[in-house]
Amino acid sequence: MKSFRLLITCLWAVSMTLAACAPTPTPFPLSPLNPQATDTVIPPTLTAAPSSTFTVTPAPTASITPTVPPTRASTASLTPTVTRTAWPIDAPGLGSLAKKQGLYIGAAVEASLLAEETAYQETILKEFNILAPEQEMSMCVVWPERETWNFEASDALVKFAQANKIRTRGPSLVGTDCIPDWITEGEFTPVEASDILKKYISTVVGRYRGKVAYWDVVNNTLEAQPIWATLIGPIYIERAFEWAHAADPRAKLFYSDHSAEVMNKKSDLQYDFLRNLQYKNVPVNGLGMQMHLNASIQKESVAENIERINALGLEVHITHFGIAPIAGAAYADELQAMVYEDMLTVCLKARNCPVFMMWGFTDKYIHPDQPDADALIFDDHYQPKPAYEALYKALQ
Repeated sequence: MKSFRLLITCLWAVSMTLAACAPTPTPFPLSPLNPQATDTVIPPTLTAAPSSTFTVTPAPTASITPTVPPTRASTASLTPTVTRTAWPIDAPGLGSLAKKQGLYIGAAVEASLLAEETAYQETILKEFNILAPEQEMSMCVVWPERETWNFEASDALVKFAQANKIRTRGPSLVGTDCIPDWITEGEFTPVEASDILKKYISTVVGRYRGKVAYWDVVNNTLEAQPIWATLIGPIYIERAFEWAHAADPRAKLFYSDHSAEVMNKKSDLQYDFLRNLQYKNVPVNGLGMQMHLNASIQKESVAENIERINALGLEVHITHFGIAPIAGAAYADELQAMVYEDMLTVCLKARNCPVFMMWGFTDKYIHPDQPDADALIFDDHYQPKPAYEALYKALQ
């Protein structure tokens, strides 16, 4: 076993060197899923890894005869053969397994795709017990003009979730993105700007009172301030939480940020920021760790960071998880899968990490030129990747 891991590590290192030198709803039948288990590989930068070989027995229900996909095992003479075991067609989805662990697992979704693409909808119904809108509740979408509100897409998404007993997590109410032009180009006094932001938060949270369980109220303000900081002043953060709480006292409210998952200067700043909110009796219930990753991450450091947030009495949610495969690496999918499994395992072992969400779930809707291309658990044909299998294993 040790020699096997050493061989894979060497292959991985060689491939990375070569790459660096190269040129630059009523459910309906799912698409057939790939009934395979994979071997995970440990890269030199990680300190721990799951066992080298695992066998899983899951498969979503499929009412059509599954095709046999090509093997992911390389045919190179030095590459060991990976043994795979077919999954029974009646195996539960990730959401069913997660529920037994007291966990909500899901993804950000698009309302238009729910209406237009059956495989997209059915995968959500099969696999997840929580969802979040990608843009449907963003300010520039629901309030594009001062006298115009548009809840068509967000209403459809929440209705779908309610009908199928799926929990909903609301996106950031206050951030640096998706601010309508009538605000950015307008001239408002601090009082006027405060009234505008209060109206927006009160209207959106109030509309979905009792239907959206969690809200990211403020996000990404440790490094870049939104326009509200200029228009209103730093008090906008406290007021945003207070207005959201007044609109739905039972919803849990979160601050969310990126690049602060491990113990570092930014996560220290984030920790102090949350303590300060608590000191001021601001109604904050937790932290959203976004986790848009493009490399391996030290799971022990993430666990330590989550623990200190939990020690404040706050929940931690993984909210935007995704990790692009390392370009040119041998067993890139398996390396990606290992990070998926590691981070879900960290969340499961934490004192209070009840939500694990990805920013999407199929590579079909990530443009190949984006930094996070191929970062999700299903490929663009809704076939499960090793990352899906790794999550399944972690939940068993």
